[in-house]
Order: sequence, then structure tokens, then C-alpha cells
Amino acid sequence: MKIVLDSSALISVIQEKTDVIELVSDLVDEAEFLALKQSLDEIKTKSNPLFEAISMYLQKKNVEIITGTEKKPDDCVLKLAEKEKALVVTNDLRLKARLKKLGIQVITLREKRFPRLSQ
Repeated sequence: MKIVLDSSALISVIQEKTDVIELVSDLVDEAEFLALKQSLDEIKTKSNPLFEAISMYLQKKNVEIITGTEKKPDDCVLKLAEKEKALVVTNDLRLKARLKKLGIQVITLREKRFPRLSQ
């Protein structure tokens, strides 16, 4: 199953020292992780040191980086999740609400460590 990591999930990797990929892999069988270039660009403009650490993490974990078709990162996440029938890992409440309206499953990190899948 394909899983899209949004910018909030990626940031938690560094700020909370959480291996999101390992946690989600324990929850979902045969997980294939994707990240969007637009999400990485958003992180880079806000915090270059975080961007460097996240880029290294994604490379180490062999996460596929995809260029979305929309300008806004959240819109890219929505489109990619719809197209690929993917789950999305996010802690962004607004994005989570938009995803749920479209029937896309969302994984959030409770207490920054315990993933929770919502229908």
C-alpha cells in the first residue's frame, strides 16, 4: 500500500526524533512511502537545517520523491492520495479534515509516537 508523508509528518521525524516510517510499517503491511517535492520545498523555505536532515532521512529510507501537479503542498497531497489510493500520514488538522471528506484514510501520530489509523 502506498503511503504519502506530508510535511508535518516529515518534520516530526527530526523534531520529535520519531521514525515515522518504522512506526507506520508496523501498522500497514507492504508499505511503500512517498513524499512530495512541494512538501520538501515548504520545509526548506521554513527551516533549511530541518530540510537537510529530512532529506538525509528520506534518502536513507529509500522514500520516493514525487513532484505534484498543484502549487500548494496540501493540494498535492490530496491529489496524490486520490490518484494512488494511498494513506496519508499527517498531524495537520485542516489537511486531515479535507482528506476525511474525500474518504482518504489518515494516519496520525498520537503523543508523537503511537500511530493511529482513522477511517
